[in-house]
Amino acid sequence: MQVASDQPIPALLLIGCVFFASLSSILLVLWLRERRKRNPLPLPGQARQELEWELLQSRLEFSEHALRRIAREIHDNLGQMLSVVKLNMHSLLSQLDGEGKELVQETKEIVDLVISDLRQFSQSHKSELMMDQPLQQWLGTELDRLHVPGTLETSLEVDGEEREVETLRKLLFIRMIQEALSNVVRHAEASALRVELHHHPAAVRLRLVDNGMGFNPATVREGNGWVRMKKRAAMIGATLAIDGLPGSGCSVTIEVPYELAPAPAHS
Repeated sequence: MQVASDQPIPALLLIGCVFFASLSSILLVLWLRERRKRNPLPLPGQARQELEWELLQSRLEFSEHALRRIAREIHDNLGQMLSVVKLNMHSLLSQLDGEGKELVQETKEIVDLVISDLRQFSQSHKSELMMDQPLQQWLGTELDRLHVPGTLETSLEVDGEEREVETLRKLLFIRMIQEALSNVVRHAEASALRVELHHHPAAVRLRLVDNGMGFNPATVREGNGWVRMKKRAAMIGATLAIDGLPGSGCSVTIEVPYELAPAPAHS
């Protein structure tokens, strides 16, 4: 009887060992996975660079999709509402005279300008259109759009033969240029803007110079626009420099190499 009662014990021990072995294996896998997340194994330089580039491309595709959607919504919805306002004002003009008619006419002209600006904004933020144009052509179109006789004179100087920049890096380069142009229009209070585009054998160099009110270097480097430009420059291996003093205008220089330097290998 004693022997018979001892027989189930090995089976229970076996079941217990299998259970704890399985549990230990699961815990070990989870621990290794968590450790890998916190301390990922270093990849070779080229592999790491390719992975970072793929992640960057995914992020940019998402942000560009969102930007196109916003531009489309602004153009379609806000543009339609402003068109209705314009039609109503046109109807009012036939019912008014004197100062009232003059005021409505002036307001209608402002609405026309806003509609035109919205259309241009929508076009300028369509990345597929920008990518299809040579950089010089796109830049000339942007400067023509910003040019206002007697208010802001714009000019473009180009030298060298243009080379193609990889699509993703060209897009980020253009976004940096748009940021710099926006800063001139919104903050510089400039009456003249000169853009120099230099095509060198290994890089393309762009310089924007305005005659505006300048800036405090310590202040501008804290602004969101400058931070965004620095981040984009780092993403594409570009160099970015900004120079100016209060009352002396401003210059922004962006240089983008045609080829990315290989990432250093980790030991």
